[in-house]
Amino acid sequence: MTISRSRKINSLVLFSGLGIALPALFLYWQTSYPSVAYIDSGELAVVNWTLGIAHPTGYPLYTLIGRLFALLPFELIATQILLGMLCTTAAVLIISLISHDLRCGNTDPGDNSVGVRRAVPILSQSLLWIFLGLLLVASPLLWAQGVTNEVYSLHLVFLSLLLLLILQPYSDRNLILGGYLMGLSFGNHLSTILIIPTVIAYLIVNRRAIFRAPKIVARATAAGLFAASVYFFLPIRSSLDPIFNWGQPSTWENFVRHVSGWQYQAWMFSRSFAELGRQLLTFAQILYAQFPLPFWLVIVAGLYYGIATRRTLSIYLLLLLLCNLIYSLNFSIPDIDNYLLPSVIVLFLFGVIGTSHLADLKPSLRYLAPVCIALFVVWSVAVNWGTYNESQNTSALDGVHNYYKSVEKNALILCADWDFVSPWLYSHFYLKERPDVTIVDPELMRRSWYPNWIRHADKELYDYVNPEIDAFLPHVRRFERKEDYDHNAIEATYRAILLKLATHSQRPAYYGIPDAGISYQLAMSGIAESYVSGQLFRIVRKGTTFARPTEPILPPRFGKLLKNLDARDRKHLDDSQQMLQQDTIGPIKTLAR
Repeated sequence: MTISRSRKINSLVLFSGLGIALPALFLYWQTSYPSVAYIDSGELAVVNWTLGIAHPTGYPLYTLIGRLFALLPFELIATQILLGMLCTTAAVLIISLISHDLRCGNTDPGDNSVGVRRAVPILSQSLLWIFLGLLLVASPLLWAQGVTNEVYSLHLVFLSLLLLLILQPYSDRNLILGGYLMGLSFGNHLSTILIIPTVIAYLIVNRRAIFRAPKIVARATAAGLFAASVYFFLPIRSSLDPIFNWGQPSTWENFVRHVSGWQYQAWMFSRSFAELGRQLLTFAQILYAQFPLPFWLVIVAGLYYGIATRRTLSIYLLLLLLCNLIYSLNFSIPDIDNYLLPSVIVLFLFGVIGTSHLADLKPSLRYLAPVCIALFVVWSVAVNWGTYNESQNTSALDGVHNYYKSVEKNALILCADWDFVSPWLYSHFYLKERPDVTIVDPELMRRSWYPNWIRHADKELYDYVNPEIDAFLPHVRRFERKEDYDHNAIEATYRAILLKLATHSQRPAYYGIPDAGISYQLAMSGIAESYVSGQLFRIVRKGTTFARPTEPILPPRFGKLLKNLDARDRKHLDDSQQMLQQDTIGPIKTLAR
């Protein structure tokens, strides 16, 4: 029986897709975190589990999908890491489909002509497709998404799908589907806005077809608005008063503040030119590390060939790259490297174009290209394995457990380091470890919604400090509404809350290294002193004593060599060692940090 060409192509796509997906899943599973990681991992896992409200901008779609995965019969964090693993792999497969189209035809999205390529042997073509996909799998930023639970992995899926549609010839169906996907993507992460200039360019290129069908534009817009209506989850769920109700977006003003990321706006577009230059250099280093040096030569060739032969496609990609870099340069958050994922995808696709054209220069290069890309894959895995293999990294929970070892029963910990607060949420609410210990974040206490979280987490503590909270809230709410407010009143009532918590008459209170402001406030009050207690500082009223920890404190375990630790890991390791070296006899006068 003769097999039709369409069946051959379908078999090629299936074979190549499996050749990418199975190794990707194996790599991510083998190197995934055994539990929660730093940053948002603990918070997102528990928010998804309880159907709560996550930190701005809320990520309602991720929360709902994460809740479905939380129903699987495994430990919560394992289900959430599985979600990240599957989303990252799916994104790579979609990008691989785009790369297949780029290599198998010279059609430019803005042209009506179709170039015909010389025939490429199916096996060679399939192997090249597989190895290119695996090269993207092993790029550090995508690898980092596949081994933990973060919103960026789902964002990658939508970004890839939108690019796939934009790079296809125009059709009414694709326009409606694109509008729907845009809405879903915004329902997961607002950085979807970075692809808007590319979408505008797509609409301009296809303006004649689009303007002839205003009903199709209306349907695409309606589809997008319908998909984005997933944000209604936030006010509806918030009105039910869940445990995690960040921002309390049940009212219109709170909803707008939360979805717009109001509290992050102070970190945006505030850098000097010198700071922008340093950050640009940092971005260059991050992006350079994504691919082996020889592949960068291929990327440069792809830029040349793309602009020369596929101008419309290249404009689409370069617009996305440019917007991504401009936005990321002006956003000052610690984990900004995750925002560079669109740039990685764009550079990879130019590398695909370069590979395609270079392989066509000579017949022998068509067979050599898969071998070279395979070597690049081996190179990437070998070079990055020591840094991105997180299978033995328990440092986030280790830090929380060291806090537990450092405190007495019914302890109250004032900690503004989110890398401890977030995994503690998982430890406390899901694992039910040390239910007698409560961590309060002094920085989040500056927000009007946070006292309500304390009410859920520790009702006794909330009742104890309720008079001070009632005095604080009217002032901070005027600030949040951009009404006339008294800065001194906000600061005074806020400090009154912290001081009452720090000098709790019935519960032992502690604070960590980043919270030097608490130490200063205690010194100014003259009613208490600070002593080293394991990994924390114990607040002791003058004339009283406290019980020192007896359990041994061990440094956090990263499961990798010191040279492979990133800046965040090094900081936490240094902090841990600094505390172990502190004098444990007398009161602490000043802090090293």
